Amino acid sequence: MVDLGIPPGFEPDGAAFAKMVDDTRGKNGGKLQKYTITAKQIILYFDALTPNQTVEFSYPLKAKFPLRAKTFASRVYEYYNPTVEDFVVPAELTVSAKK
Repeated sequence: MVDLGIPPGFEPDGAAFAKMVDDTRGKNGGKLQKYTITAKQIILYFDALTPNQTVEFSYPLKAKFPLRAKTFASRVYEYYNPTVEDFVVPAELTVSAKK
């Protein structure tokens, strides 16, 4: 599982995650099975990741208004063994108005 923190004032595009699920149906190993978007996080449910396997993806976030904010921490962990985990520290983001 992957918990991606959504920074305050930003809105994720669920279509990007829906496409990731659709693109990986019927294939084996490390594929996105489903996702959940809450107010503060995006939870990704991957299937059958192997040790040291790398999964790369990107997704858009839309700023609702100009701001300076820090993301919430993001975390990856095993669904049935959440003590096997890793974290990414929050990052600072600045959004300014168009001129």
